[in-house]
Amino acid sequence: MSATGRSAWVALMAVVIGDPAALDASACPSCGYRRLDVLFVGDGATRIGWATLWCGDCLRGIRFSRVCAPRDLPFLTFEVAAVRSLPEIIEVR
Repeated sequence: MSATGRSAWVALMAVVIGDPAALDASACPSCGYRRLDVLFVGDGATRIGWATLWCGDCLRGIRFSRVCAPRDLPFLTFEVAAVRSLPEIIEVR
């Protein structure tokens, strides 16, 4: 991936949404390790909400708002997310 910083993370999210298997095959744009994870949180009926894409090694990542969660990627409803521990990330700017 040739982009750097935030643009690299945005490009990575587009790849992961198009091909969820890319999550395991892609390296973190910040540190280069392959420990990426993604989580969508939203309304159970519409699946619209927000998403976080992050690296489990360096804990850097990016948040997106007003997204529609794909059916084949991890998803929590707002109600479930309210009582679960969610990842604390260092947001890439």
